[in-house]
Amino acid sequence: AGVHYLHGDAHPALLHFAESGGGSRALLVWGSGSSLDKASLGATRAVPSGNASFQVDDAAFGANTRHVERADVVVCHSPPEGMLLGKSGHALGTINALLARVGPKAFICGHMHNSPSTPQQDRVAWLPHGVGMNACVTSTWNSLYGCPIVIDI
Repeated sequence: AGVHYLHGDAHPALLHFAESGGGSRALLVWGSGSSLDKASLGATRAVPSGNASFQVDDAAFGANTRHVERADVVVCHSPPEGMLLGKSGHALGTINALLARVGPKAFICGHMHNSPSTPQQDRVAWLPHGVGMNACVTSTWNSLYGCPIVIDI
């Protein structure tokens, strides 16, 4: 009880949250653990990752998310391409299209491919209908940085 598994193939879930003054508030929430399948060897990767879970290409993510038409909150592992620390060519560009189509009040992701010079750089962005935030708390080499982000929707 109290735990709801978000899965990319599922439709957005209507979740109820208790309010401090009593009662509850309902939000339509959708989420995906997908990440761009681009693991390759190079100067910063000596061995290929053995983790192939949730690895998809842009076309597959776009096709698999067509059913998502509306959500108050969207939660994804990967950031959008070109924002919220989503390095161009290393993030799912179709997340950008999903956000434009769905128009969530809040978008939350938890991964990054850019090491910001300051922990808060590019972690929050205004979207057309709300706010986006990268909530990851470790950097490229898994060192802790950043701080919690709180929003009120």
